[in-house]
Amino acid sequence: MDIPQEKLSLGDVQIEEKTFSADSSLETSSVSSVEQEGTHNSPIVIILVGMAGSGKTTLTQRLTAHLLARKSAPYTVNLDPACREPPFPVNIDIRDTVDYKKVMKQYNLGPNGAIVTSLNLFATKFDQVLDILKQRSKTHKYILIDTPGQIEVFMWSASGNIITECLAALFPTVMIFVTDLVTNAKPITFISNMSYACSILYKTKLPLVITLNKCDQIDPTYAKEWIQDNEAFEAALASQPDYSSTLASSLALVLDDFYRHIQHTVVSAYDGYGMEDFFAAVDKAVTNYETEYKPMYEALVQERKTKSTKVKKKVTAARESGEPSCFSVRGSSDGGGAGLSLRLDDGDEDDSSSSDDEPNAAEANEEGTFNQLYQSMAKQRTAKSKEADTSN
Repeated sequence: MDIPQEKLSLGDVQIEEKTFSADSSLETSSVSSVEQEGTHNSPIVIILVGMAGSGKTTLTQRLTAHLLARKSAPYTVNLDPACREPPFPVNIDIRDTVDYKKVMKQYNLGPNGAIVTSLNLFATKFDQVLDILKQRSKTHKYILIDTPGQIEVFMWSASGNIITECLAALFPTVMIFVTDLVTNAKPITFISNMSYACSILYKTKLPLVITLNKCDQIDPTYAKEWIQDNEAFEAALASQPDYSSTLASSLALVLDDFYRHIQHTVVSAYDGYGMEDFFAAVDKAVTNYETEYKPMYEALVQERKTKSTKVKKKVTAARESGEPSCFSVRGSSDGGGAGLSLRLDDGDEDDSSSSDDEPNAAEANEEGTFNQLYQSMAKQRTAKSKEADTSN
């Protein structure tokens, strides 16, 4: 079976789509740009998030195997730059674009900081990913996206927000919150995970499916009862007195309405239990997306287009009137182009013609001072890095 794989470049390079055949031969075809507006019919984007160790990557592998068995191969995307080797065939891999270890060394970052920076770099080229996904919309029903193990790195970063919003504006998108049944056996841990799931729902403004994983290791009956019956959770909480029991009890009352409107399903990424129920829950979430979330994202896209149009009209009007403008348009010598940038001064006027140039000159001096300071700090970091390498 052929597995198409796209590799992205952070440079100004055309993306190439590569197909790896069973005999290891390589076929290459260029990927052309497509229109920005997508359809909301297909494919369905499934974004898997969850705490470290909850089984997101293993569940992605199980979902991929299940769909392949159904003759409906998914399109898979790996957004975890620190993953050593995904256990499933990957179509788009962030590791082909950003070297996680080099980011750590170059920017002198720790593991979490390097993951955030890698996602930020990848997000700058995510429009290319969208072009590829739109081309695949007629051949794949599902797009599976595996996220970093550190959930906060994806959910609470600017890059994670950009990625989820871009996907939701083009395709039916469902958030899958994967949680570990073994860890959740304690009421305090369970209510903490459910609170996190609730925060994800309001953060992303997307339909959410709570996926209780690892039912092969523990009976999931307790979790179902706690979700469906608050009194059962209160009883379990009373049997395990803790200093935070009062807070957990209050949270359970607050989340009671959340439980009634959110779907949950029990699965095992190890043996494949609950796969049919999982996709049934996803289908219901897609229906919810079409009726509630799709209009919201369409309005968001239209609002951004309107703002962009207003900015372009202001730039055009200022250029035609000959009045000085704080905006310049990149692209050609006459100001033609698509992007906007802040212009510090007016090159057509003499430096002594107006006192208005003085603040601009101050800004330029300040920028030069900052650049000198930044270069000096960069040299110091490089010297320290060389000294550390020599001592090791």
